[in-house]
Amino acid sequence: MHRSLRRATNRRTDRFGRGEAGRFRLARELARSAVTAAMSPVIVKFAIDQRRWGGLNAEAGNRLALALQDDGVAALEIVGGDRWDDASLQLSCGVGEGPVIARTSGAIHQGVRIPIIASGRLLSPTGAEETLRDTNATAVAMGRALIADPSWVAKARAGVEEEIVPCIGCLGCHSAMDGGTIGCVVNGDEVHITGLHVQQTSHPLNIAVLGAGLPGLEFARVASSRGHDVTVIPGTMPLGGVTGLRSSVPGNAEFGRAFLYFGDRLREFGSGLGETIPDDCDLVVDARPLPGPKLSWAVGRSVLTASSVLGRDLHQMYGIGRRVAICGPGSLAGEVALFLAGWGRRPTVVVPGTSDNPFPDAHPMHALRLVERLAGYKCDLVTDSTPVEWNETLDRKHRLTVRRGDGTTAVLGPFQTAVEATGWSDPEVTGPTETVVNGTRTIVLGDSQSFDTVRKLVHWANQLARTV
Repeated sequence: MHRSLRRATNRRTDRFGRGEAGRFRLARELARSAVTAAMSPVIVKFAIDQRRWGGLNAEAGNRLALALQDDGVAALEIVGGDRWDDASLQLSCGVGEGPVIARTSGAIHQGVRIPIIASGRLLSPTGAEETLRDTNATAVAMGRALIADPSWVAKARAGVEEEIVPCIGCLGCHSAMDGGTIGCVVNGDEVHITGLHVQQTSHPLNIAVLGAGLPGLEFARVASSRGHDVTVIPGTMPLGGVTGLRSSVPGNAEFGRAFLYFGDRLREFGSGLGETIPDDCDLVVDARPLPGPKLSWAVGRSVLTASSVLGRDLHQMYGIGRRVAICGPGSLAGEVALFLAGWGRRPTVVVPGTSDNPFPDAHPMHALRLVERLAGYKCDLVTDSTPVEWNETLDRKHRLTVRRGDGTTAVLGPFQTAVEATGWSDPEVTGPTETVVNGTRTIVLGDSQSFDTVRKLVHWANQLARTV
């Protein structure tokens, strides 16, 4: 229905198009039919999308609300955009908490007598209370926050907001909505089971977790809550593993809420961080990411990897030239570019994806927001191109040869530095594997840059920790 309301997507020339009244007609006829047929009050949900040309702005939304009120609708739910068409920026990470209605409440509510429900980007009890206080909304609705923690309401009522599993805005749950079990990259519990009991172990083990990614941290949380002695060994990666590195990218700071949550839980259960595997270790869980493939073009002193670039501070940025070519198959290349642009570099992103879909590995909402951020930082985006050769020169005016989708080649540059941003290889998504390393029982779990894979790994980590 939302698509029929927008000028940008409704191109019909019959009575369901050609002007605002026509664009509203489908929604109104559907609402009237539902009101007539339903045995209970009808709530209509629509989106305010005023950041884009052709979207439904707050003033038009008010006119639609008044019309639906006249049609007998009992209440309205206002959200911040359509899931696929415009990849609404209100839904992705990096835009802060609070629904779109908080910024347009005056215009939407004018003359509307029926209840209006605010939704979208409501994550915490504090944010929900502020929305009700600062707007004319009658109620609030949440989706992803309840997927992250089905006990959200109970914890809010009990006054333990700090124990709520945070939604980090990654949209990892969205990919599961189109098939399979819905889950969260932070919470490995089954989302349809609340109050799932964790049984205490009768044989406590000394467990070392290699890698501090979300799967490893989830295993450590559950295992330590059962009474095991767990030591997390981050190694060369930050807390959060691959997701921790990505949290340093402008706009991804919300990912850090997950690490704060896990840190609090591990301290609560007496677990800590370490540097080496304890001598009396009974079990090792290897939750480190797998290294990516070696690419033939990425050879030279001026070629860096994404993992060696992300997370650098000001002093560590020395030696990375202003002009940087960042090459990769997907969104990691764009994120590295944003990170470097934030430090004053001028990146050029080279990806094999098309101009319409340069980052096919990312959720459509994240992909569009990534493109807009790159444009905002004045990063160049070269699509339909795969690196072939990196040519270094003594004067640091290096060139990158790429192969286009049509088979032709082109030379880009000059650059001072190149970044190979393929990233890490995905682990097998069939479940953890068990082996013996140096006489110690070892379970290989892994980590990933794909939130779809991380969600599965976190679920397996949770189930594994309940059985060891």
